[in-house]
Amino acid sequence: MKSEDFIMMPVPVASYLAVCALLGGASGNAIAQTTKAPVTDVSGSPASGTNNVSAPASTSTAAVHSNSDGVTHDAAGTPFDPARHTGSIVKSGLWRMKAGLSRGPGEGEDAIKPTGTSATATGSSDGSTAQALAADEDDEFAAFARAAGNSPSPAAPARKWTVEDLSKLTNQAAQKLGDPAPVKEVIAQFVPAGEVPHSRNIPEANREAFAQALEKKAGITFEG
Repeated sequence: MKSEDFIMMPVPVASYLAVCALLGGASGNAIAQTTKAPVTDVSGSPASGTNNVSAPASTSTAAVHSNSDGVTHDAAGTPFDPARHTGSIVKSGLWRMKAGLSRGPGEGEDAIKPTGTSATATGSSDGSTAQALAADEDDEFAAFARAAGNSPSPAAPARKWTVEDLSKLTNQAAQKLGDPAPVKEVIAQFVPAGEVPHSRNIPEANREAFAQALEKKAGITFEG
């Protein structure tokens, strides 16, 4: 054959193979099927020709765990079932269901058990926190009751007696008794030996005791 008997033009490889197949008696659809890339599922593994999966995908998330019985469970605790599950895990950590199948009771996101410290905090906030608050309130009132009933009353501060105060007190007592002699007897008990029995000579440290003794003797309270 001469070169002018050929038509030179760019032809895609797939088209060229299809033409060759037609010329050779093969089906074009068969050739096209052979050129398709293998289909992969979301886990990145090539999809099998059937829907029966014998084991979970190797790229399952951390939500998938194996129990002591050797069966793999998802985040909701549902055991892997090759008749219902594809073997891959959805974002929530649950098994991906096969087409046309739905999850059963206790297999949805509402059955996922919380993990970490948030679960502990949530559990404690329901009952124990309220009880703690109530206990704090009770303790607060109990503290007031204990303070009022058990705490000793503070001692009254000692009176500060000046020489003028003692002079007024002795005069008040003498008027009440109608005689200064009993007052002088009390004064003599608190004046140091050798001193004149006068209220001004009572040491400051003894003035409170003297005032109490004189008030008791005359049955009076210092009027100031």
